[in-house]
Amino acid sequence: MAGPEVQPGAARRTRQRQKQKGASWLVISSTLAVLLAIRLGIYLRQPVQLPPEITPLAAPKLAELEQFKGDYEERMLWGTYRSGLYFGMRMRLPKSLLIGLMWFDPDRPDSYANIRHNAQERDGLAKYGWLRHDGASFGRQGLHDKGIRISTTMVKAHHSGSGKGGDWAVRLTGTNLDSTAEAGAQDSDGVEPPAKRRISLLFYIADEEASLHAPLRQS
Repeated sequence: MAGPEVQPGAARRTRQRQKQKGASWLVISSTLAVLLAIRLGIYLRQPVQLPPEITPLAAPKLAELEQFKGDYEERMLWGTYRSGLYFGMRMRLPKSLLIGLMWFDPDRPDSYANIRHNAQERDGLAKYGWLRHDGASFGRQGLHDKGIRISTTMVKAHHSGSGKGGDWAVRLTGTNLDSTAEAGAQDSDGVEPPAKRRISLLFYIADEEASLHAPLRQS
């Protein structure tokens, strides 16, 4: 059965409408592209506006002020300037000697994977922080790590015979709080109490200027 006969004029009009529709979409797309390019050019020419809270202050840096030079700079050369560590000291220089403290439980099979150095919440310390610190010459802090109490004390002094930045000293003390009984003693029930927990302390000195591939310095 033959289908309806298509008139030549109707087919021609259909093709013309399709061409007109395609031309209309092309004009619209071109117009949008031009407007987008104009908008992008205007945006790129505009100066970058920083929020007021992060806009640099048009003033000299605090470290460049005169009151932070001379005697102050000398007295404050060394300090506990290694934030993020349980304990650390360094100089106020881009490259410095680094002083730090680590400790770990040698009885754990994964002891080297649980070294205390960077202050992290996952370590689970019951207490960590400075008990006293004058910001310049003295500081004392307490570290409570699962039955072990470590105390660090730092003191600085300046006198005629001291070196650059003054003389300073650090004292470390440790106390086991797990048990007051002597190791190997038995309680009233005849049961041997658990052994006191042990830790290994590492007090280190590192040089930021040193390279792993550089030869050792000659004295």
